[in-house]
Amino acid sequence: MPGRMVADMEQLTVTTAMIGLLAVGGKTIEALWELNAVLRKSTETINRALQEAKQCRSSVHILYKSLMLLESQRLSFPERGAWIEMDDLIATLTDTVLAFSDIQGLCDDIDDMLVATSDYEAILKQYEPKMTNLCARLRWNSVSMTMMMTILKCPGTDDAENSRASLEARVQRLLSSNIEIASRLRLLDHLFEIRGDTRYVLVSQPDTVDHSTRVIRHTAVSQDIAPSRPSSWSVLSGYTLADIPSFAIIPLPVDVIDVRDGNEFYTYEYARRVSRDLDELMQDAAGQGTSKTLGVILGKPIMGIEPPIQAQIPPRKQTPTIVVPAAPTGKKKRRWR
Repeated sequence: MPGRMVADMEQLTVTTAMIGLLAVGGKTIEALWELNAVLRKSTETINRALQEAKQCRSSVHILYKSLMLLESQRLSFPERGAWIEMDDLIATLTDTVLAFSDIQGLCDDIDDMLVATSDYEAILKQYEPKMTNLCARLRWNSVSMTMMMTILKCPGTDDAENSRASLEARVQRLLSSNIEIASRLRLLDHLFEIRGDTRYVLVSQPDTVDHSTRVIRHTAVSQDIAPSRPSSWSVLSGYTLADIPSFAIIPLPVDVIDVRDGNEFYTYEYARRVSRDLDELMQDAAGQGTSKTLGVILGKPIMGIEPPIQAQIPPRKQTPTIVVPAAPTGKKKRRWR
């Protein structure tokens, strides 16, 4: 049944993507460390990839905590959530998830080459261009996430406003030059299409209403009436972080089968299991997390206690929650050890 197949296809969300990136990032860092030890003198590019992976993972972690503070209305400058477009966050996280998956694949390819030859120079010549490109992607997205954190938390208004303008320009450049990411954002339209008499609408209350009163409601509408949508990057264009009641319900245009380890680390079940252990997940001598740390966390029994409020991971249902935003008004591989 086509409908059931679509329902069973788990989509990454903002929350599951960020929690998954912490695990996948730690695993990728381990893989790069191992290659670094084997390749020795030919590791300038690997060293750079290692540093960029660490920095990007750290940025994801800090941004995750900032978004959870925004979601629970505990930021010092809550109004700045309206300074960041949802498209900016979705595009940045989507490219970060795909970039880490590509690095995992490249590490596997290099591993296979090391089995076939000990000519490190030949291996370097083959993998260096692609690894350099992936390093640039991680760096770009890490800087974008840092700008988001500056907007949300920096006491200086001028710095926050400068970061706001720079972030907008960076995301526009990303979407204008990266056809894949731009195409994926347009696919969000299909994710939000619902056949039937019910359309789900993300309702943003006016600024005069307390943000805690934001709700997701459904309204009965005619099937042949389509909501008006602006000419933009995605169906969420025009919405900002301030309009979102829970980041766990906002999808990314990526399925778990699209990326390596997707079914292991990017699912709702994984997010629910480790959300209260995120600090432990990030700890080791280098502050980056290891397979051993992950193993300990995954081996812990589930106590049947709901995740802490800051995680906001809803229980997995047979039918995923689907949110269809109404048009906004006035807003513009590697083996596991």
